This record gives sequence, structure tokens and C-alpha cells, in this order.
Amino acid sequence: MQRFVHEMQNLLPTIPENSYVNVTIPPEGRAFTQAALRVFYNNPKIFWKDNLQELQQLPNGASGILIDFNWEENWYYGKQPRAFFIEPN
Repeated sequence: MQRFVHEMQNLLPTIPENSYVNVTIPPEGRAFTQAALRVFYNNPKIFWKDNLQELQQLPNGASGILIDFNWEENWYYGKQPRAFFIEPN
């Protein structure tokens, strides 16, 4: 998890409040990864979406962020994570 949040710091220096995130292959379970992001970014309004299509159906004023992070590929092959901000429909 430490490496994950370090990579996130490089990728996204901040995450806006009322953000909904999905990590393609998180380093830990959903709840632990969400809690780590909330603590790391000092932002209790980071929420998790399991379904990628739900990232396009967000409440007004919310942000959707897809984090392409395959733990195995990042760890073994040095592949860099990517983040995509999703525009709501």
C-alpha cells in the first residue's frame, strides 16, 4: 500500500472532494484502498465505484476518476499507473 500511495502522489497531487474512484487492480481490497486514499489525501469525501459505467452517472458536482493501476505489472515490470478523469453523462 505504501508504494501505491507514493505512486498516487506522483500521479495525482490532489483529489477533489466528492470524487468517486475505481482502481483497475488495487493493491488491497476496495475498503482498505479507499481508506488509504482518504487518509493520504486528507479527504474523507473519496468514494468507491465498483462498476466503471457508474463513474459516468455521478451526482452533480462530483468527479469520476479511473485509476489504471495493475499492481502486478507496476511492481514487476515498472509500468506507470495512469489516471483518467471521467466526464459525467
